[in-house]
Amino acid sequence: MHNTRAALAAGVFAAALVSDFTGIRCPLGNGGHAFRVDFDWGDDPGASHGSFAGATGRRDGRQHHADDMQVVTLFGTLTVPRG
Repeated sequence: MHNTRAALAAGVFAAALVSDFTGIRCPLGNGGHAFRVDFDWGDDPGASHGSFAGATGRRDGRQHHADDMQVVTLFGTLTVPRG
C-alpha cells in the first residue's frame, strides 16, 4: 500500500486541485518490470484553491506499466462549487 499527495495545477499556479492517492502495486511478471497499480483517490477541498477551491470527488483507477510504456485509466467524478 502506498499513499501519496499530488496537485494538478492550472495556469501559472492560479489554481490547484490537491488529491490524495492510495494504491496497491500488483506484479505481473517480466522480472518485476511489468506491474499494475490499482488506486483510489480523493480531493482535499481545504487544500485545493483558485477555481478548484472546495472541489470534492472520489475516483479510482488503474495504471499498467511494462518496460517503457504506461497506461493510466481513471474513473469517477469531480464536483466544483460555483462561486
